[in-house]
Amino acid sequence: MKRNAIVFVVVIITGFSNVAHSGLVNGSFDCNFPSDPHMYRHEWSFNYGLVELTIVETFDELGPDVGELSFETDSDLTTFTVIKKITNNTDITWTEYTLTLYDIGGESSFVEDSAGAAGSKFQTVAYPDATTIELSGDDPVLDGHLVQLQFDIVIGTAGAYELTLTQNPVPEPATISLFGFGALVLLRGRKR
Repeated sequence: MKRNAIVFVVVIITGFSNVAHSGLVNGSFDCNFPSDPHMYRHEWSFNYGLVELTIVETFDELGPDVGELSFETDSDLTTFTVIKKITNNTDITWTEYTLTLYDIGGESSFVEDSAGAAGSKFQTVAYPDATTIELSGDDPVLDGHLVQLQFDIVIGTAGAYELTLTQNPVPEPATISLFGFGALVLLRGRKR
């Protein structure tokens, strides 16, 4: 009878440990930002218990920002959550934000309907394809303000991975028009 009880306990413990297993090999996660090699504008941490990557960033200039994620999975269909806390220090108001995921093997994608922003920012979310998220909304991200985004990434098969996550804040249309008008004035001034 004792033997059956021990076997039962071992089976239960094994079952729960498999449920709690994240699929990511502990200690394997790394982030690199080529435009910020000394990590002045980017901080990151990975919580293996919650299976969650948190990135805290400050954008000082407009344009795409590239993050390189590397890690190893030991099971198929591994999903992890990304939380991005982004401060806008660009002197430009953002009305949209685009995220693009690139995986040379094509084994990873965003989990549809997982993306969103905290508060009233970027309440409209579109997935033009499995590796692109477009966020937009009526409440813009002003200079000096913070926006928090959250989304999930799913990895198809076990193995070592290197993903590129490109993010691009989009300025409000009035700012784009102002840049265009300024360029026209400069060109006209050169012709004289």
